Amino acid sequence: AISDSSVGTLLAPQPLHTIWVGGLPSSALCATTDCGDPIVLCDKPADRWIISQLAYNNSLSVNEWCMAVSDSADAQGPYHVYSYQFNSNLPDYPKLGVWQEGSGKYSGIYFSANIFANGNSFTGADFCALPLVSSSISLNTLTCIQNSGAASVLPADLEGTTAAASGTGDFYLDFSGSNTLNLYQFQPDFSAPNNSTLSGPVGITVSTFHEACGGGACVPQAGTHEKLDSLGDRLMYRLSYRVYSTHDALVANQSVQVSSSSNQTGVR
Repeated sequence: AISDSSVGTLLAPQPLHTIWVGGLPSSALCATTDCGDPIVLCDKPADRWIISQLAYNNSLSVNEWCMAVSDSADAQGPYHVYSYQFNSNLPDYPKLGVWQEGSGKYSGIYFSANIFANGNSFTGADFCALPLVSSSISLNTLTCIQNSGAASVLPADLEGTTAAASGTGDFYLDFSGSNTLNLYQFQPDFSAPNNSTLSGPVGITVSTFHEACGGGACVPQAGTHEKLDSLGDRLMYRLSYRVYSTHDALVANQSVQVSSSSNQTGVR
């Protein structure tokens, strides 16, 4: 480990799954396996940290989404850990956002994922949420709605200290192609999940542009012929939401092609 009293302590690298060791049954893949798509997110309303990643077996017949929530603002302190079972459905490309609105009814940790049945058949995107409560209270059940027409949606993540208007569910955004973004709003009912609602999409037309590599792999890397995947066919994480005195704003970004005749990419 490296220590400097002026900046704190940097721990030596460890496998991410070690956060879940001891807090879950030994049979839980979250406690033994690192399968990628990791996220570290600051939960600003609750002054804590949220860490997540995927865990699955070789046949993709057992799929888990792993979440850890810190007890305090100390990222090196203890965590409450959770394993959410998706059975034979792979929750690919999972993304997180924290949402707070005035009444608290829809305040929560919001989650999205692309669902692949048996790991290979895309069935749509899951819109999910957990209540925004103290980490000492169980967060064992995801409240979800699946939309077969959505893909790679991002949940809005609240910036700043001002909550959204009372009764406002979290917003989600995805890219549908043809210079259009799709806006959704998810209103989870944590006490009666079947009463949850998902509205939209509302199409938002943006100025004409080209997806980087048409959404494929074309970004060069030094020292190898292998190209990076641009992921230009979707919006990039995070989707930032901020409440101003006169309006609310969402900020999204995407990998785009600088010109139609070049594979040079940039951030839009």
